[in-house]
Amino acid sequence: STLSVHTAHGCTALGVTPGASVDGSVFVSHSSDAEGEGDPRAFKVEAESHAAGAMRPVYDYTARTQSYAVSGDHNLTPIGHIPQVPHTYGYLKEGYGMMNEKQVSIGESTTSSRSPVDEVKPVSRGGRALLSAYTLIELGLERCSSARCACETMGTLAESYGYYQDAGTPSGEAFIVGDTSEVWVFHILPPLTAADEY
Repeated sequence: STLSVHTAHGCTALGVTPGASVDGSVFVSHSSDAEGEGDPRAFKVEAESHAAGAMRPVYDYTARTQSYAVSGDHNLTPIGHIPQVPHTYGYLKEGYGMMNEKQVSIGESTTSSRSPVDEVKPVSRGGRALLSAYTLIELGLERCSSARCACETMGTLAESYGYYQDAGTPSGEAFIVGDTSEVWVFHILPPLTAADEY
């Protein structure tokens, strides 16, 4: 027999429900493997109130800069906009959003799908999709005070504006989404081909 060693090149997310923990707590974890890239320093995105009719910018984070990882100042041009909500919650993030002020937590793990890598592209690279995993997690944390709301919000927005995966990575995503009483698995896949998009 042979022994083969495989190096993991993807993030791992884990959720523990209240019934599975000794004291009834919820746990959500995320190893941000980032294939040796990225900046693990966390920073806080402040809560904000927004005027009626405001639009939220959406970015292609594959072009993010080092300054973004530290401060959120990405110096990027938006690839599109979606309607903003009246109030957004503050949250902690590094590459991905982690937990908001209402204790909604999201962990991310890239998964495979039948859609080929880089088949479905964002509008910034000639495609029609507007939202990446990074942006969906931000939107769930900005807009929701429960895990269930975050799953519903991310799903509705992905259906409305299109979902794409970051360049060069497998095309699916599994998010572990928890709050103080529930844990959900939110699984999202892009269309099989660009012709099937939205």
